[in-house]
Amino acid sequence: MRQIRILFFFLLCLNISFAQELEPEQLYKKVLPSVMTLKVKEINGDSRIGTAFMTIKDGIAATAWHVIEDASSVTAKFSSGEEFDVSGVIDIDEERDIALILVKGFRRPLLKLSDKNPKVGMKVYVIGTPKGLEFSMSDGIVSQIRMIDTAKLYQFTCPASPGNSGSPLLNSKGEVIGIVSRQISEGQNLNFATPADYILGLATSNPATPFIISSLFPQKLENILKKHYEARGGLKNIKAVQTIQTTGKITMMGKDYPTTIYQKRSGGFRSDMVMGKANIVQAYDGKIGWQIIPMAGTLDPIDMKEQELQSIKEQADLDGFLVDWKDKNYRLELVGKEKIDEKPVYHIKVIRQDTTEHHIYLDAKTYLPVQETEKMKMMGKETEIVTSLGDYRKVDKLMMPFSQEVGGAMPQKIKFDKIIFNEEIPDSIFVKPAAKNDLR
Repeated sequence: MRQIRILFFFLLCLNISFAQELEPEQLYKKVLPSVMTLKVKEINGDSRIGTAFMTIKDGIAATAWHVIEDASSVTAKFSSGEEFDVSGVIDIDEERDIALILVKGFRRPLLKLSDKNPKVGMKVYVIGTPKGLEFSMSDGIVSQIRMIDTAKLYQFTCPASPGNSGSPLLNSKGEVIGIVSRQISEGQNLNFATPADYILGLATSNPATPFIISSLFPQKLENILKKHYEARGGLKNIKAVQTIQTTGKITMMGKDYPTTIYQKRSGGFRSDMVMGKANIVQAYDGKIGWQIIPMAGTLDPIDMKEQELQSIKEQADLDGFLVDWKDKNYRLELVGKEKIDEKPVYHIKVIRQDTTEHHIYLDAKTYLPVQETEKMKMMGKETEIVTSLGDYRKVDKLMMPFSQEVGGAMPQKIKFDKIIFNEEIPDSIFVKPAAKNDLR
């Protein structure tokens, strides 16, 4: 009799466990009142959409940080058709792309965060606003649990599109296991969510910071620079490079000219460009900048003028403007998030001691430079020089641009075919040679 009772109790518990699993239509009905579409107006006047969901406590919603980043105002719309203003940001984890926001719509049901880690193959659901199609539901499985860019992510197969960012990734009980954050667009159903556990690490008692404050979080520039260093290959690997030798060609006025560039951490820089039988040299030995321009009628080295010297000194810096910028007496300002060729970029202004400026634009996804601008005097007139960078490839452990396009009075296209690190370069090639003779 006792064995029968034990068996009956086991079957009862099993039945209760099964009852916790919801059919898809039941899950949708349960979760829907907690999910909202976010209508985001950006500081620059553009607009976008995303998704969020009520959780933790009354008035608080979770979403992906990139959905509300650089917002001037945000409105939350529920499936009932009601719309409420979002007061601002309570807290963020920019590294993991999550944020808590304060929504003025109260007494909404809160979604429970799952206290169990998902397993590969587990059934999951997403409810959100793909491509503006509000409150759409899709299903799939957890296909893998990965570490990407030092962050833990759940890879899942539920169909998702732009607008799904910030959506809850749900288990079959309607509990949140993750926040939809990113996808690999070149593949099929390669979507990722940030684990919901990370929400618990955010502060819920902070006052909401209004969106109109453009410097929403003071550490933002620091975080962008950190991601920039990581994207390049890490500060340790950047500083491990002692010499760089680059070969390629410069295209001007429809003709190609072979070019070799030498750089040394001790401060040496030299470029050799072959134009027919002539060899144009620009060099810097750490103190003196000089050049040989046969077309000027002489093979003797000519000392560089102040503006040219400043430019070649900066080219001799292996690490670039953004590494150890304080030690180089630069000031950096994060101007904001802009667009170049319809792609979002972070605009960073570099201010030198003499107050002249250099502008760097980092791709908002890769954090690699895609454009740099500088105003220079050419033939007595101030001209903006725009340099576009691309074709990034990994050389040893660092990402390097293999193409550059330089605008201005004489546009140039530069294509590199080889970049070599840490090969011995003699200091003698940077030293200004003795005068030879003129060509007259």
